Amino acid sequence: MNTREIIKIKAFLGKNNVADAARIQPNKGKSFLSECLNVDIDDEFMPHRRDGYGVSVQSGSGFHSLWSNGEICLVVYGVNLMKVKTDYSLSTIKANAGSGSVSYADVPPKIFLTNENIIGYVENSVFSDFLLPSDMTYKILMPPGQLVEWYHGRLIVARGNDLWWSDAMAPMIRDERRNFKSFPSKISMMGSVADGIWLADQQNTYFLSGADIKDSVLMQKSNKPAIFGTSLKCDSQDINDLESSGQIVVWLSENGVCVGGAQGYFKELTRNTYNLTGKTEGSAIMRKTGNFNQVLASMW
Repeated sequence: MNTREIIKIKAFLGKNNVADAARIQPNKGKSFLSECLNVDIDDEFMPHRRDGYGVSVQSGSGFHSLWSNGEICLVVYGVNLMKVKTDYSLSTIKANAGSGSVSYADVPPKIFLTNENIIGYVENSVFSDFLLPSDMTYKILMPPGQLVEWYHGRLIVARGNDLWWSDAMAPMIRDERRNFKSFPSKISMMGSVADGIWLADQQNTYFLSGADIKDSVLMQKSNKPAIFGTSLKCDSQDINDLESSGQIVVWLSENGVCVGGAQGYFKELTRNTYNLTGKTEGSAIMRKTGNFNQVLASMW
């Protein structure tokens, strides 16, 4: 009986849905998988069966926009913004908030949020609307939008194709004569790093470089837009083999997992191996289990 070793694979690099499955060949003992389901690959490139589901603590098809900063957990159920308590019971923070996806910006002690229907903030588990001081000239309230972010003392809101920013250290108000920038199509992603803001519309991905957004320089970095809802922020140390330091933004595009860092650093981690053509919306989290970090995303 011939027991001669033909192929030895010592490491699995993940799924490759770009190459023809018949042409995926091991290289130096490492290989991609053409198909995998419910599989985790650890830092030593070994595959493991993914953990199963836990016990449901709440059920229903109306839940979305789940968010937490480790101190408070918020979710939308139906049209109501809810707080998830430590025993997983719910209490209403804002009734009739709307059914749209909520975007959050954590600026302690406030959590700013918007969903195209409302804009306001949560502090001490209480929701407050924005209020316009009576002695202001040429000042109006920041508008609700699909995305919200905080950058160097200003609240940033993406509303349709337009990017609006507040006055410095006055997050509720803006100058009606300026404080905006328009893009060719609806903005689908926004995340700040040390010296700029990463954002995308329906056509391209950009980096707004500069310490103050009103003086920032727009640089196109990719002709692939981000998939709405899939961006998150983490430390560069959470992802291997990056030539960037400090806080980064991670998102998914047609070319798979993308990373944007300070000084316009941009990298498509799975460009040649994983394609997400046709996906337009989703959600993502960074999961940390021991020393094992994963970007988990659900898309449709």
